[in-house]
Amino acid sequence: MEYDNNLTGALFMENKSQVLKRGFFMVNGVKKYGILVQSENDKGQKKHELMISAGLVYHHDAESKKSPKSPDLSGKVSIDAGTYKFGGWEKIGHDSGNEFLSCSLMPILDEEEAPF
Repeated sequence: MEYDNNLTGALFMENKSQVLKRGFFMVNGVKKYGILVQSENDKGQKKHELMISAGLVYHHDAESKKSPKSPDLSGKVSIDAGTYKFGGWEKIGHDSGNEFLSCSLMPILDEEEAPF
């Protein structure tokens, strides 16, 4: 499969957020899991966001990884109308020294495909 730069990203450490509630609700007969998160905007004002789970991802320690280049986190996720393999690699910024998670999504065309 060809590399798609539109399916990459990064997740950074966050210390100003707090999970207030977690649970589920029904949407068109389908159970959805979500969390209510409180954080701050750039002016220091509280804001609340409802975040819906895209799927479960699993952490892989050094012994359980298939190779050193395998993702540290992986799983099957659903975003909008697509299903993807999620891969996340724990990294440290060269200049900043800050920890982050480099992320990649790969479309699952056949539902039988296993995540990473």
